[in-house]
Amino acid sequence: MTTAQRDSLVWKLAGLLRESGDVVLSGCSTLSLLTATLQQLNHVFELHLGPWGPGQTGFVALPSHPADSPVILQLQFLFDVLQKTLSLKLVHVPGSGLPGPIKIFPFKSLRQLELRGVPLHCLRGLCSIYSQLETLICSRSIQALEELLSACGGDLCCALPWLALLSANFSYNALTSLDSSLHLLSALRFLNLSHNQVQDCEGFLMVSVSRLVGAGPTWLSGHPTLTLSPGPVPHPPPGRAISWRQYSWGTQAVA
Repeated sequence: MTTAQRDSLVWKLAGLLRESGDVVLSGCSTLSLLTATLQQLNHVFELHLGPWGPGQTGFVALPSHPADSPVILQLQFLFDVLQKTLSLKLVHVPGSGLPGPIKIFPFKSLRQLELRGVPLHCLRGLCSIYSQLETLICSRSIQALEELLSACGGDLCCALPWLALLSANFSYNALTSLDSSLHLLSALRFLNLSHNQVQDCEGFLMVSVSRLVGAGPTWLSGHPTLTLSPGPVPHPPPGRAISWRQYSWGTQAVA
C-alpha cells in the first residue's frame, strides 16, 4: 500500500467515525471491519508506535509529532476511538488481505466481539481482552472450541475462565464434538451451537446456561448432567452496524 493509499484509508475511516462514532463509543452500534482493512490500519499505527505486543496494556497515545500534520491528527483521533470501541465485528474474505497476523491489540475496551470466517491461527491479541468480553460470536472459523476458548486463537495461551462472558454464539462452524474448554465459560447464560455437526458432547458436563440453541435431543439424551437453568437471556446491544468495507478498487464506507 502506498503512502497516499494509507492516508486515504485513515481520512475516510476517521471521517466515518467522526460522523457516527458516538453510537460506536456508546455500544449502541458495532464497528465492522474487513480483516484486510484492520491489517492495513495496524501497519499505519505501527509506523508510529512500533510493533504491538501482548504486554502492552492500558490506554496508549500516539506520538503527536509532527503536530501540524493533518494525517497525524486524523490518525490520533482514529486510534483513540478504536481503543474505546465496545463492539467489533471482523469479517475475513478468503484470498484477500495481507499474509500474516490479524491483530486486535488496539481494541482495549471491547465487550462484544464477532468473528466471521477469520482464520484463528492468525488472530493476535485476544488473550488481552477475553476476560472482559460479555458477548462472543464466531462463525465459519473453528473446528474445535478449544482453538478459541483455551488457546485464544493465534496467541496460543492457556486461558483462564472467561469471567464476564454471558452469551456465546458458535453457530455455522465445523464442530463435531465439544470439549473441556467449555468449563472456562463459568458465567455463560446463552449458548448457540446450531448449524454444526456435533455428535459427541462428552466435554459438555455440568455447564449451566439459561438457553441452549442447536442442541437436539439425539445427542443430549445420554447426558443428564447437562443443566438448563431458567433466567433471562442476554442479547447483544441493539443498534445498527457501522461497517467499513474495502474493495479491490479502493475503499467505501457503508452505513
